[in-house]
Amino acid sequence: INVNAVFTVFWVFYFIGIPLGPFLMRKTTAWILMLISSILTCGGMLMAALTAEYWLFILFLGICSGLGLGLVYMSTILICFEYFSEQRYIIRFMSHIS
Repeated sequence: INVNAVFTVFWVFYFIGIPLGPFLMRKTTAWILMLISSILTCGGMLMAALTAEYWLFILFLGICSGLGLGLVYMSTILICFEYFSEQRYIIRFMSHIS
């Protein structure tokens, strides 16, 4: 298995998911976006562990998990800024160091 190709696909879809998160945050609620991204991430990793085909491994680990982690990364930062608007600089510092 060429692991380099799998993680290249993973990082491509991870960086596609980062700008897609704020777009979907405007269309839906934060809870729905977190649910969708958690299902994509956990389901993709679980199905990648159970598959024996190479193209399914790329699909589940690369595309589903990469897109799910990209969505969850940006949506958690936006939720922190939305709920803690008074301490915006402290929240920005804490979210970027963790």
